[in-house]
Amino acid sequence: MGDGGVAKSFPFILRFCEMVGSIIAFSVIVEYRGSSEYNYIMFAGISGLVLSVLYMVLYMTGGKAGRGKVAAIVDSLWFVFWLAAAGVSTHLLTNDITNNSRTRASCAFCWITWFLWTLSLVVSIQETRGYEY
Repeated sequence: MGDGGVAKSFPFILRFCEMVGSIIAFSVIVEYRGSSEYNYIMFAGISGLVLSVLYMVLYMTGGKAGRGKVAAIVDSLWFVFWLAAAGVSTHLLTNDITNNSRTRASCAFCWITWFLWTLSLVVSIQETRGYEY
């Protein structure tokens, strides 16, 4: 695929957006580490970043492990992780001490990234049913 077809595919663009969302969701609150809520958001962000990069590499190399049932299982797990991270970040906004611009930005990007992982889960389920992107 020398024409860049993989990099222009919907799943690749979706994974790239997940990577960016993951980076922003955890990087704006990295100074607040020590609290279990912030640590969980950092876990979701860092692991989401690593998985997104791994998926993009698999797409570029033509690896089949990044598609189908395996991807659907992993995406469903990270769907739950990001939903929990978004819930935790929303909870942090209810406290006057933790309600600041960084936490609000992290909360917004946690919800955005959760939505992106939801789309990836839908794409993975469609690929298990034979749909080609």
